[in-house]
Parts: sequence; structure tokens; C-alpha cells
Amino acid sequence: MDLKFISQIFKDTVLKRNGNFSTIGFLNISDIPDMIIFIKDKKYLTELYGNPNISSVITTNDYAEEILDKTECGVLVAENPEKIFYQAHNYLFQETDFYKKDNFSTKIGKNANISPHAIIAQKNVCIGDNVVIEPGAIIMEGVQIGNNCFIGANTTVGTRGFQYYRNGDEAFYIEHVGGIVIEDNVEILSGCCIANGLIRPTYICEYTKIDNLVHIGHSAYLDKRVLVVTGTVIGGSAYIGKRTWVGINVSICASVHVGNDAFICMGAVVTKNVEDGQKVAGNFAIDHKKQIEFIKSIC
Repeated sequence: MDLKFISQIFKDTVLKRNGNFSTIGFLNISDIPDMIIFIKDKKYLTELYGNPNISSVITTNDYAEEILDKTECGVLVAENPEKIFYQAHNYLFQETDFYKKDNFSTKIGKNANISPHAIIAQKNVCIGDNVVIEPGAIIMEGVQIGNNCFIGANTTVGTRGFQYYRNGDEAFYIEHVGGIVIEDNVEILSGCCIANGLIRPTYICEYTKIDNLVHIGHSAYLDKRVLVVTGTVIGGSAYIGKRTWVGINVSICASVHVGNDAFICMGAVVTKNVEDGQKVAGNFAIDHKKQIEFIKSIC
């Protein structure tokens, strides 16, 4: 796909230099080539210049000439680059084959034990061998489930992710095209909600275990052998490292990075990154020992 096509669709834009792109992306993604992004603030220009995987940019007239001078990216100018970016994404999903939407009959592996009271989408779902799906579970399109997995009663996998473009009174939904990948030996108990990924999949890696009544937001990534306890909410694009424990009623903000072997105590509200092996507690989550010392100091 090229920027010229986008400029022809959205007449209130100006093409400064054509460029090709193969995916919609964001500045914090560094491992996918040929991305198109938007820039609406000068503070993000340094990140743009340091990311060789960006091939096209939608930006304002204020920054266009500098981007043209310092990169080889295609540049499209718009009064509101963020709005045009998400409108272009929605258009490419709804009106073109840019995202190469899957269209195959659902595949179910050997020895799967699926309740007749579960609902499985008739297309674009892959379910591995020896999978158990209990009554009331709903598996929607775009979901891949590996071998030896367990999906509990009334859990929904593949709901619409929650992200809207909003500017004043204007708001529109941003299409979620990433799907969901659940690797082998994952267990998700009852009443959970796993949201579809925005651009990248929502990813739950092997041997991760999720308790009842947990919400996992769009494009979150739970690495191997994570344990998530009941009542937890994990925001979109959050990363949870290997073997991390997430306690009862924890809230983890969108895009937060939690390292490997971390311990998130019951009720913690995690608004910033957590290091490998760190134990955090409280609202807002801080180092557990500091939290205890603070409580002792005021008692």
C-alpha cells in the first residue's frame, strides 16, 4: 500500500512524498518493518528518527519538512494526523484486502471436549488437540487456541477491544484486527473476557493460568507461566513477563511493562513499569518493602 492511495481517499490531506507501507504501526514497535505511523507532537520526532522500520508518516505541516529532510519516509500532511491515521486504518480494514482477512471454516483438533452449550464461531477459529471448552463459553472469530488448553464456563474469547478515536464531541470506533493467540497448556477459568488485539494479537503464552473473572485488554501480552488471580484487569498492550504472579483485584494500566518473575500484590494499581523480580504493592504500586515501611511510619 502507498500514501498516494490514502491521499486520494482523504481529500483534505497533502502528499509531500510518496511511500509504501505494509502495516499500521506505532512508535513503540521496533520489530515490524514498513510501518505507517502518525506524528502530532515534536517530542516524538527523535523516536521516529531512531526507528528504521517506519516507512511512512502522517503528520502536520509543522513537522513535514524536517521529516522529509532527516528521513526517507513518505510524508502525508493533515490538519489532524491522528484522525486521518485511524480513519485510514478503518478504511483499509472495511473496504480493501490490506489486512488479508481470514476466511476458512473453523478447525477443531483431536479429542477436543467442547460443551454443546458453548458457542464457537463457524469460521476463522483454530482449536488444538485435547482442548476442553465448558458450557457458556464463547469463542469468536480470529481466535487460535493451542493444544491441551482449558476454557472455563461463560468465558468469552475474542470480544471487541475497547479503543476509540475521540476529539471533543467526535468519536469513532477503531477496528481491532489483531485476533487472539492462546498457546499450548493455557488454562482460563470461568467468567473471563479476552479482548481482540488492535493491530497485534492479544497473546497468552504457554502454561499461563488465568483465574475466574479476569479481563485482558486488546493486544496485551502474557508471557510463559504467568499466574493471574481473580478480579484482575490488564489494560491494552500491557506486557506481563515470564513466571510473574498477579494477585487478587490487581489493575495494570495500558502499555505498562511488567518484568519476569515479578510479584504484584493483592489490590495493587500498576501505573508504571515493574522490573524483573520486583515485588510491588499499593495504590499506586510501589516496591513492597517501601510500602510496608510507609504504612508502619503512619501507624
